[in-house]
Amino acid sequence: MTSGGGRLLGIGMIGAGFVGQEAHLANYVKQPGCRVVALAELRPELGREVAAQFGIPKVYDNHHALLRNPDVDAVVVVTRRHATGPIVRDALNAGKHVISEKPMAHSVANATLLADLADEKKRQYAVGFMKRHDPAVAVAKTYLDACRQDQSLGALSFVRGHCFPGVFFPPDHAGVMTAEPRPDGTELWPMGPDWMPAADHARFDRFLNVFIHDINLARYLTGASLSVDAATATPDDSGIAVIGKAGAVPFTLSYSQQSDAPWREGMTFIFERGTVSVDVPAPMDRERPGFVKVETEHGTKVLSVPDGWGFEHQAAALVRDLNAGRPSIASARDSVDDLRVAEDIWQLLLGVSAR
Repeated sequence: MTSGGGRLLGIGMIGAGFVGQEAHLANYVKQPGCRVVALAELRPELGREVAAQFGIPKVYDNHHALLRNPDVDAVVVVTRRHATGPIVRDALNAGKHVISEKPMAHSVANATLLADLADEKKRQYAVGFMKRHDPAVAVAKTYLDACRQDQSLGALSFVRGHCFPGVFFPPDHAGVMTAEPRPDGTELWPMGPDWMPAADHARFDRFLNVFIHDINLARYLTGASLSVDAATATPDDSGIAVIGKAGAVPFTLSYSQQSDAPWREGMTFIFERGTVSVDVPAPMDRERPGFVKVETEHGTKVLSVPDGWGFEHQAAALVRDLNAGRPSIASARDSVDDLRVAEDIWQLLLGVSAR
């Protein structure tokens, strides 16, 4: 299917770092329902080299110029986290559809501004929670929804999630990089909500970079809003534990930063008559699939999970959704709630009250 006028959906890429190249650009250039028509990168040499490598016809040294290109229907924003919001705002105001890396902003207030703007401009805005598109997560979502519907495992009584980040890039990762400094002058939004002391913004930003995925997954797989009752962390935030409820069901989320250890991430759902566990691979691991395991009194079974990489499935889904005119399963409006939960956790960690 094509965009208006009978041509392929035109994608503009904003940001050409390692993640932009490997997780996003490399996947969009091979989608049959679109073509990558433009790239914007603040580092001119890097922009030219990446555009040449991926066969992108137009390259710009700023996103404003790219947004004036009439062949661009949608943009993929993969830049510094606190530059994401202003670029997304500019793209929506220019009439472009958007997918951006997470977090979409560093506060509920700014995230709501972007979601409202997308609605006002009648443009789709998806947030890059690629783990919702991971094949194991998709299988787990279907199975868990069925269990809640038919009560085959009884009532859900507890949810436990964990994220122990380790090796991010596989040893064979590729990508073009240059030694150019990143120019100043880009508009940046604060890395924390207004109520948070500025001295804690960098800590909050690091928290959002990884842990917001697990907040998002907990909401998605339970189909419930999260409320937070308690949170604790080590002085350097390398370990964080959260206790709360998913709807009426107790949950815990735990995080512990590692360095050279394998990445471990997943969730376990305890029902009255069984347990469902989902394992999620490292973000950049194209080769190792996740798995879904079901344990009952009748034994253990591992559900069939198709091959595929979350980032690749995310790119394919965005193109399909835009061509079909339907919202993403990780829409901006839905993602605002992740920031609400994150702010609630940090109010507890900092011992302050903002709402």
